[in-house]
Amino acid sequence: MDFIIIIIIIIPWPIRTQINEMTTADDDNDSEPTLTPAAVEALRALRRGKTTDDKKALVAELDQWPSCFYAENSFDPDDSEQGLFRSQFLLRVLRHIWTAPGSAMDGCSKIPRVCHAVAHGQLTVTPQMIAYACVQARTMISTSDWADKDGSYKYEKMFDNVILLFESDPTDKWAVETLAWCQRGVFGSGEQEDDDDSDDEPVESPGTILRARRAARRRAQAPPDSSSD
Repeated sequence: MDFIIIIIIIIPWPIRTQINEMTTADDDNDSEPTLTPAAVEALRALRRGKTTDDKKALVAELDQWPSCFYAENSFDPDDSEQGLFRSQFLLRVLRHIWTAPGSAMDGCSKIPRVCHAVAHGQLTVTPQMIAYACVQARTMISTSDWADKDGSYKYEKMFDNVILLFESDPTDKWAVETLAWCQRGVFGSGEQEDDDDSDDEPVESPGTILRARRAARRRAQAPPDSSSD
């Protein structure tokens, strides 16, 4: 059931931990734990914004984060920064945006010559880049259709909260190490593909060709220069 996967990754870890406690596993093999009927019912209720006893339940407060923003199974209730923004999901969203969709899953050995990072001269991961990736990721797994909020969960406020975590103290160990981890994950060594290739013939762009043709037409239509008489 796809909705179960979406609900699990969108809920914050404290609620996900409760769901995880409603699982069963076969001790005789290495199979993945399976959800009990109680867990499935709890997830169905969350999908409706309710608890199993029909009380209102928020998927996440604005100062909480979807569990998919954390490195898998890294959440520590006593240290909610641990693993935050170090998920492969977020890393792939960052790559998709900045180093091209083809690099999203496995990264790239060198930064492509043609990508948003090069086009914008942005080869350093910033808090704003992470916040934007969070908004894109959270929207993709929401039930809303690219709206500015999902129920009471406002994406603009989440964007501001992500940046605040980094910029409230840029020298904080977590902030410095998290940015460095994202930097390595997105841009690797930072090397770029060579700009020139001696084996390639220069290719004129369609715009260049069009402007040259228009200039030629203007010259052909221009009246003779009477000063030569």
